[in-house]
Amino acid sequence: MKQETLKFTFILGAFWVFVMGFLNLILKENYGLDYDSGWAINSLIFLSSALVFNYTTNSLKISKEHIASYLKIIAIFLAIALCIDYIFPISIIKKLEITNSKILFPLFSWNIFVAKSSDIIFQQILINILVEYYIKTFNRRDSVKYFGIFFAIIHLPLFYIFGLKALYFIIPSILGGTLFAYLIAYFYRGYLLSLGCHFFFYIVLGIVLRYYN
Repeated sequence: MKQETLKFTFILGAFWVFVMGFLNLILKENYGLDYDSGWAINSLIFLSSALVFNYTTNSLKISKEHIASYLKIIAIFLAIALCIDYIFPISIIKKLEITNSKILFPLFSWNIFVAKSSDIIFQQILINILVEYYIKTFNRRDSVKYFGIFFAIIHLPLFYIFGLKALYFIIPSILGGTLFAYLIAYFYRGYLLSLGCHFFFYIVLGIVLRYYN
């Protein structure tokens, strides 16, 4: 990998880890502002951080069409999450178990899912930026491979936050990163397919953790 590309990868990765670390280790641990009580500030930080990074690196041209498409996908998956919570409720004891696990999105409440949606969009914008950067430097096959490696590595700090439960995210990330990069690199509007797959993963994982864990 060329030095310039490696440098950009490191900068983006460091920014990614910094934002996640700030939200989880400062706001959440010190001030109790998690995806539930602090859903608004978490959402604001996620979205503004992604847009600031995109602007300062002059990476993606985000049009009104992009925004409209993102909002439609968010609305679809938010509706799915709320339907799951309404049609298939869980007991208070199970809600306490999920809350104590610190992995809140399986509750599928509207505020938590809005915050999780912002988290996913933050990741997807950075994913799109890096994949597009790789495509300018490498062929598509190598771009997918390099991003798959990056995506798996960037999830390793989750061990510090969630312990062994981080494997819920790290193991799928090995395949997920490759899939996201492949969709973006090879398909028209692949960024929307990538976003949809990312949401679908969290819906499925949320159901598993909600009912079968």
